[in-house]
Amino acid sequence: MNLTVIVERISDDRFRAAISQPFQIESEGPTRDEAIERVRKLAVNRLGSAELVEINIPDEEIPHPWARWMGVWKDNPQIDDYLANIQEYRRNADASLDFEEGA
Repeated sequence: MNLTVIVERISDDRFRAAISQPFQIESEGPTRDEAIERVRKLAVNRLGSAELVEINIPDEEIPHPWARWMGVWKDNPQIDDYLANIQEYRRNADASLDFEEGA
């Protein structure tokens, strides 16, 4: 299994190595290589006593949080004016940005 390790210098003489998938593990060391080796050992130990299992959660069991609002504007006579106002606002905002960038 290959895991991606994020390594960062946290001081002149300290490095931090971290992985976040399939679980969060972090370690520090005086050198880059030592921090990586420590996080590798921690991951091996964790995986040695764990099992990775994939599960499937079908979309239909979890309703989208905005689904109840779907179609509320469908027959509203003001929706076209509302959308036109949004478009005009975006044109003006974009023109304002173009003007500021050119100044």
